[in-house]
Amino acid sequence: MAKMLEQLTVKRSKDGFLLMIEDESGTVTKLLADEDQLVEIVDEIERAQELEDADGDDDDASDEDEE
Repeated sequence: MAKMLEQLTVKRSKDGFLLMIEDESGTVTKLLADEDQLVEIVDEIERAQELEDADGDDDDASDEDEE
C-alpha cells in the first residue's frame, strides 16, 4: 500500500541532486538524481496533470449523474 508524502526536499550535492522523501510515518528515503532525471520527473507530473485535466471533463459529467 502506498504511503502519503509528508515532505519532499531537494538539495544540490556534489553528485547531482539529493532528494529526501519523507512519508507519513517519518521514514526518509534518500535518492540521488541528475538534472535530466529531475526534468523527467517534472515532465511526468505535467503529463499526469494533463491527462487528469482531459479526463476531468468526463468525471464532472458523471458526478452530476450520481447526484
